[in-house]
Amino acid sequence: MTYLQMDDFCSPWIGAKNAEWVKILKFGIKRNFSKGSIIIGNGQTVDNLYYLHAGKVKLSYIGKDGREKILMYMDKGNLFGEVPFFDHKPMYRQFTAIEACEVYTFSRECFCEVIVPQYPELMFNLVEVLVNKTRAFAVQASDLGSIISRVCKVLIYVADRGRVNHEEGKMVCNQGISKEELASILGVHRTTLFSAIACLKEMGVIEEISKKRLIIHDYQQLVSIAEGE
Repeated sequence: MTYLQMDDFCSPWIGAKNAEWVKILKFGIKRNFSKGSIIIGNGQTVDNLYYLHAGKVKLSYIGKDGREKILMYMDKGNLFGEVPFFDHKPMYRQFTAIEACEVYTFSRECFCEVIVPQYPELMFNLVEVLVNKTRAFAVQASDLGSIISRVCKVLIYVADRGRVNHEEGKMVCNQGISKEELASILGVHRTTLFSAIACLKEMGVIEEISKKRLIIHDYQQLVSIAEGE
């Protein structure tokens, strides 16, 4: 069976894209954040670049209706906060620690006087990853596929991230996703999501979606629906 790669649909889960920045941690300041802490947000201005050395963070915002919209998850080995660092505007979206995190911050002075002149390869990496993130946001914003197609895309990401066992013709993924989290990623009401999930179950594509596991009956059909076929 051929599996899609995570980047085929611009996954909201970002792997270690800036891992090579680990070689300059000696220039940064280490900070620790507990699970649930808002690292950047609440309208603050940002004068540091942030490097996630351990843990996971999410980028999200709270809508006028009070619902959270998740934009992106980041694993360790990623920079974050680049946009408010460069545009000097307040940060109203927020980066939140979804588990205990160890973060290194690089000041604007360090960035301009040390990193830029002495480590030009990191500048290329920074630009490359910014472009990748911009592309991911653009694809998410322009995805005009049906809600069922969009659900299938996210389930492909989930299946690709977890350990998969094959049991009686099923794909059983040990890392699932909650329906609340899935609704937040897609920016849809839970009632709309539940209808799409019920449809996929009736079609025999999936059996179960929960935080702990995902059971897929027909991966190829999942891919076909995601691609709009």
